[in-house]
Amino acid sequence: MNNTFDFSQFSKQSKKGILIIYFKLLYKLLKAFWVLLFLFFQKFSKFNENTLFYIYLGLGFLLLFFLIRAFLIYQNFQFKVDKNHFILKQGILKKTNTSISFDRIQNINFKQNIIQQLINVYEVNIETAGSNKTEISIKALSFQKAKALKSQLSFHNSTIIKEEIVAEKPFLKINLLELLKVSFTENHLQSLLIFMALLVGLFQQLEQLFSGIGKDHLLNEYIEKSSSSFHQSIFVFIVLIILLIFIAILSSFVRIFLFHFNLTVFIKDQNFEIYQGLLTKKSIILKKDKIQSITVSTNPIKKILGISFITFKQAVSGKVNKKRKDKLIRIVGCKKAQVNRIKELLFNFSEVDQLERKQVHVYLKRRMYFLSFYFY
Repeated sequence: MNNTFDFSQFSKQSKKGILIIYFKLLYKLLKAFWVLLFLFFQKFSKFNENTLFYIYLGLGFLLLFFLIRAFLIYQNFQFKVDKNHFILKQGILKKTNTSISFDRIQNINFKQNIIQQLINVYEVNIETAGSNKTEISIKALSFQKAKALKSQLSFHNSTIIKEEIVAEKPFLKINLLELLKVSFTENHLQSLLIFMALLVGLFQQLEQLFSGIGKDHLLNEYIEKSSSSFHQSIFVFIVLIILLIFIAILSSFVRIFLFHFNLTVFIKDQNFEIYQGLLTKKSIILKKDKIQSITVSTNPIKKILGISFITFKQAVSGKVNKKRKDKLIRIVGCKKAQVNRIKELLFNFSEVDQLERKQVHVYLKRRMYFLSFYFY
């Protein structure tokens, strides 16, 4: 057990947590009122100096208000470990006290978004049994304090995987070249459609923005020039198609690269420890007895490259909503031997492999194929 920090007395987050809380509050504000911000830029040319002064004054007041609120949230967020319970008290006006018994704690995971990486703090998520959400989220702790807290809770809770020296050779480690291979196997058509939808939405917003500042004629002139050059040459059309395909492949690579960067999987005591992410680093522990099912996905390109994707579905109490997508954990770039090793570890396939396998009748395949044109 790590006794570097004394958790028997109420402890606070790192002071850097004020910045994390502040940006989180601003993000929520922007997410809720982004339409008003867009309308402000659209009508910017119509505002006089006095109106702009009061708008800027109100904006400054909001920024100051949320900074004070972030400080008060930080100041009132305190936790300690006492008598086999993790105790948390928080709240500015409405005070709440939460006590979680050690035997209810299932997982303790670390997470770092881009801001947390820049200021070198870790988010600690404590998951409990019988809950459909993360029960406790401590936004800013130093790595040493986060490890000490996990060690304290792990020492009193046998259900949590205790810290061990990381094995020199991981079960799975995906480098940059393998991530590039993985990105080629993604659904590029989906990425292309999403990109085109974003372009259409961006164009509509630019059109309204230029119209709001009285410069819509510049955008119209640019479109007319581009359209005339487009109709003059088929070569432009071919280049555009190639460019869109390249962008679709590039977007797939960027998505895979950001989410699965430095993907490393260890197997310890028949449990999985998964580390991955660039902008948001995640450290996840998958316990064998909590894995409900696995899905092994492949396609013709994956088969040629000899890789598969494995999606783990964890057992969750309560209703699963969009916020529980983190319970579907995927590891990419698995070789056949690694897939078989995971199957052997989780399930007994010896009896299943001996069963007779039957193929779907050709008539049903044809019927489903033709019906898909009418309903999809």
